[in-house]
Amino acid sequence: MVNDIKLPTTYTQQIDILISRNIIINDKSFAIEILKNINYYRMIGYMLTYKSNDKYENITIENIYKLYNFDKKLRNLIFSLVENIEISFRAQISYFFSNKYGALGYLESNNFKNKKYHQDMVKKINTLTDRSREKFIEHHKDKYNNRYPMWVIVELMSFGDLSKLFNNLLDEDKNQLSKEYYLIKGEYISSWLHSICNIRNICAHHGRLYNRELKISPQLFKNDKKIGIDNRTLFGNIYVIKKLLKNNVEWKDFVKKLEDIINNNDIIDIKYLGFLENWKELLNNEEIKIKRNIEKSNEGFDSNEDEIEN
Repeated sequence: MVNDIKLPTTYTQQIDILISRNIIINDKSFAIEILKNINYYRMIGYMLTYKSNDKYENITIENIYKLYNFDKKLRNLIFSLVENIEISFRAQISYFFSNKYGALGYLESNNFKNKKYHQDMVKKINTLTDRSREKFIEHHKDKYNNRYPMWVIVELMSFGDLSKLFNNLLDEDKNQLSKEYYLIKGEYISSWLHSICNIRNICAHHGRLYNRELKISPQLFKNDKKIGIDNRTLFGNIYVIKKLLKNNVEWKDFVKKLEDIINNNDIIDIKYLGFLENWKELLNNEEIKIKRNIEKSNEGFDSNEDEIEN
């Protein structure tokens, strides 16, 4: 049996629904202003933390709004951090691949593992270049007869497509690039890029991070699991973002800002982000910890799969 679609409701009716579910409304005018700017359905996501048997316990709409704004600041903070990883990765994969296979080497299927994935990638690149109105693309259309070197193509591709391209590299190339730039095996980098792309897209589309189990999770070192890090959580993803970020000053600035937005919000519970009680220590000491894991990862570089935890 298919249920009927619910009927539209007015702002006043939405307020009445919230009140019927035990949401505390101290100021109806203010509550309506919130709902005028934030879709009721979006707001519901931030209420789920307080839900029990279809009712909500001891929560005001003002506090839900505070939680929404905290999540917004958190998204912006993480998105800015991921942006730098994305830009750096574009440079790294372009430099490595073009110097090994030439400016147009990405067009050769023999340079990739899966021929079908490669064919799909080339089709998508052709679509991107055909539709693009970027001046650097127009320049190559006119001057080089629609031929685009690798370092041009990476600037058109999405981070997700770059992640797929990296994952389709020959294992030898994937490991060489990963070891050269990150000192870690390629399968870790593939996993981390995939999960970070997911986080990036959630942030870019203004999705909720608070109290959310992530469906795409990064592979972790066994030692990371042993200290209690859950790779299905936001903290698990932040933990691997550090491993890909080259700028330690920028990382310290991120941790400081993260601490500030957490400390300045009295209604959040860090467990709903996957944060451990010693989260600051873990993030600030990551430089030491990653060196240990790099050493482990590089021992028997071609055969240490037992280090991976899903």
